[in-house]
Amino acid sequence: MVNDTHTRRRKKKTVEEMMAFIGLVIAMGVVRLPEIDDYWATDPILQHPWFASVMSRTRFKQILRYLHCADNTANVVGVRR
Repeated sequence: MVNDTHTRRRKKKTVEEMMAFIGLVIAMGVVRLPEIDDYWATDPILQHPWFASVMSRTRFKQILRYLHCADNTANVVGVRR
C-alpha cells in the first residue's frame, strides 16, 4: 500500500511538471529569445525570472531531451512515405 501511494504522488508530480513544461514552451513562443539558456539568464538586463520560478533550466532541458511525441503506429518498418 505504501508503494502505491508513493507511485500516485510521483505520477501527480510528473503531470504537474509536464504542465509546467508545456506552459514554458508556450511562453517561449510569446517571449522570443535566441537561445534556450537565455530564458534563465541571471543578468538583470536580460533576465526573465518567471521561467526560473516555474522550473530549473536543467530540468527543462532534461525533459526536452527525452520527450518524444509521435504516432508509432504510423511508423511501420519497411514502409516509406
